[in-house]
Amino acid sequence: MSVVINTNYAATVASNNLAASSRMLQKSLNRLSSGSKIVSPADDAGGLAVAMKLSAAAVRQGATRNNIANAVSFLQTQDGVLGATGKILNRIGELKVLQGDVTKSTSDKANYQAEFAALQAQLTANGAEKFNGVGLFGSTDLGVATTEDGSATTTVSAVDLLGTGGGAVTNFNFTTPGSTITVPFTPSGPGTFTVTSGGIYFGDGGTNSVWMDNVGDTAIYDGAGNWTFSNGYTQTGSFATVGVEGSMNTNFLGAGTFTPTGTSNVGDVASAADLSSLSLGSITSAISDVATYRAQNGASQSRLGFASELLAVNQANLEAATSRITDVDVAQESTALARYNILVQAGTAMLSQANQSAQSALKLLG
Repeated sequence: MSVVINTNYAATVASNNLAASSRMLQKSLNRLSSGSKIVSPADDAGGLAVAMKLSAAAVRQGATRNNIANAVSFLQTQDGVLGATGKILNRIGELKVLQGDVTKSTSDKANYQAEFAALQAQLTANGAEKFNGVGLFGSTDLGVATTEDGSATTTVSAVDLLGTGGGAVTNFNFTTPGSTITVPFTPSGPGTFTVTSGGIYFGDGGTNSVWMDNVGDTAIYDGAGNWTFSNGYTQTGSFATVGVEGSMNTNFLGAGTFTPTGTSNVGDVASAADLSSLSLGSITSAISDVATYRAQNGASQSRLGFASELLAVNQANLEAATSRITDVDVAQESTALARYNILVQAGTAMLSQANQSAQSALKLLG
């Protein structure tokens, strides 16, 4: 081997090895200090892209679970109101029975009526209850997303506690020829006009005329100006006259009722004129409705609970998959750290030796 001064090949190789060992030692230190296997995108570009998407999906899973938990809280609040409504209806039923006691005086019955009026006010207040500004009751179903991408939803059925739509139930009685409603008669919302006795006449005496001859005949109004009669006749717009024409015979003297679409049995109880006019059948029907609403509520809570459990499992699996890509194995990396430490120490020593080897040329010159 020749002895040279300008070029120290051994020192160059030792320096390169030391630099490489130092880089690996630094990377190992960074991994252990951060807990991440991917310190920079260059460490695993493809893995980083996959991990970012998995991590984002896991975050959305958690957010979806929070939304479901809020929906369950909504349902729990709704059920609390429904439970209170059931108790109110039970008390109204009790008042109705007590009022029928023949030993009760007029003043006694007035006291029952006073309590009934107060309970009606509370029923109305229950129907207006809200959760975080969102009405607990109404006619619109609620869709709750049960997957992080929104591809699946659970429908929470609307509970229209007091009923909405065509306004109050309206009774019409036409007892003499010529007793008409000089309108146009236009309900405030959709509903059904039903003949309850005799016969009723709709129209103006001309082409827009229809006779409802039998008890039970109906005229359905869609709330948008369109009428459909049970005999198949349809009419768009308002009728000039509803009632009995003066020229008609007594066969068309009758009565009818307009019942708004969306009214409920609970709403009937809440809007009854007084306790005497309210039937026990209406009260028991209202109680039955509330029982059905609570059953629907419980079913929705149960389904949302299972959906939340599935999301929890999916979120855990996504986090585990992300961990396998990005999280450092401390035991494995600690072993690597020890190795790189030794290599750096050895490389430093060998570089020192390589630098000393060139000094042998000085001895030859001396």
